[in-house]
Amino acid sequence: MELTSSSHTSFAAGVAMIAYTIGEIMFTGFAYAARNWLNLKWLMSVYFAVTVPYLYFIPESPYWLYGRKKYDELEACLRKIAKTNNREESEWYPHYTKLIEESRIVKKNETKAKRKKREKVLRFLPRLIMCGCIEFVTMLLYTKITYGLGAMNDALSPYTNFIIGAVVEGIGYFTAGLVITTPLGRKYSLIMFALLTAASVLIVPFITDSYPVIATVISQIGKYGVSGAVSVSWLYVPELFPTYMRGLANGIFVFVGSFGSMVAPIINTAVDKKNDRITHYVYSGLTVVLAGVIATLPETRHRSFDDGEEDDDASQTEDDAEDKY
Repeated sequence: MELTSSSHTSFAAGVAMIAYTIGEIMFTGFAYAARNWLNLKWLMSVYFAVTVPYLYFIPESPYWLYGRKKYDELEACLRKIAKTNNREESEWYPHYTKLIEESRIVKKNETKAKRKKREKVLRFLPRLIMCGCIEFVTMLLYTKITYGLGAMNDALSPYTNFIIGAVVEGIGYFTAGLVITTPLGRKYSLIMFALLTAASVLIVPFITDSYPVIATVISQIGKYGVSGAVSVSWLYVPELFPTYMRGLANGIFVFVGSFGSMVAPIINTAVDKKNDRITHYVYSGLTVVLAGVIATLPETRHRSFDDGEEDDDASQTEDDAEDKY
């Protein structure tokens, strides 16, 4: 998403997430062809090996190059982007030179810069924790709903169930890509999808035995909701941090989320069917709490990936000016 402008990040994120569902359908086909885990592992390994060379052709992020002050590489990267998009040099180069000149005005003391950077990281610590909670709960729900759907409907094969779930997931990603461009923005779109998921998870245990078909439909609505939440969160969280923090934030985001993916099947196996309803209540409660946490975060719609960096540079300039007097 750093390879595009702020006006196209929503589209880029949506395309990436929908491509993920295509991968899920392909994975289902591999599983159907393999019929055992060892063969499936070899098929997936070959598939990944074929796609690795593609990474060589992906350009470096201009935001990262600018943040690291690699101006020669940045200019070469921007020239390539401009050529690809049929842009004349007069359309972008004056803005580029102005940006570079402004970035060279402030001369920072090395020791002071390190101290300021530590202060900035500590300042974002509460937000890092909140973003970790977002991913933990969303992946907990995603895993619970995804694998719960496969066990709910015995009339269809697990392969068919998984493909239907992937289609619903793709619709959720597509809808999320549209909703985040409306006045709801990122924050309220994420809250909306989270609450929709919570409602679905809460309703399912009450109707599973009496109305299994309706329960399956509501579970698919839950899959739609949590897919939308995942899609929005993967765009929203990187936008909450400046460039120098984004790598760390994404790492913590994914790391904590992986625990949610691991915990869900463990809980599902440990809790018997009689008490399974309790897990639905707990998951719904966690999601409502999560919605409250998200409400405290800022909106990032129309915000460029480098806005946080600019704000920090401005605050750094103010601090330097104060130190002179």
